[in-house]
Amino acid sequence: MLLWILIGGRVMNLARERHRDYLLATVQSLAIPEERFRTIDESTATPILESIRPAFGNAAPWWREPQRDLPRWGRRLPESLSFRLITQVVPDALETVWFLAIEYGEQPLLFESTPEVTERLLSETHLFEYAVVSKGLDWLLGEEHHSVFVGIGQSVVERLCAVKIEHN
Repeated sequence: MLLWILIGGRVMNLARERHRDYLLATVQSLAIPEERFRTIDESTATPILESIRPAFGNAAPWWREPQRDLPRWGRRLPESLSFRLITQVVPDALETVWFLAIEYGEQPLLFESTPEVTERLLSETHLFEYAVVSKGLDWLLGEEHHSVFVGIGQSVVERLCAVKIEHN
């Protein structure tokens, strides 16, 4: 159930705001400095998100269009394993990336982070879809609600194919 409230002339989704607060509280509890995990305000986030969607299109599990023929890897993995692959397969675990916390039917929450910090955050949080996207829009890693971990883009797909993944 979605809960909406009018605050200062703005309609806000309380579940979405609680999700943002939950992530930020977790970042604080992990003592991650603000400059390593930064919230992107909605007015700035909208054009960024509007550039991410067409870059990956239907290759990503969240968007049906545009049609994109990109290198893609996807596999159902236990939640405790999937996020641990992030720093193993990105070109640079310390580069600044976009982190999207995705809730079906809502505009994703957008943060600026690094793969290393994002992996730490995901080790302490759960039960939401997410994507980690290079700022150059060269690759995307993420997990959707059926526990399918996806990689899109040549560099991460090659690395995902080379990683030995063991799980029961």
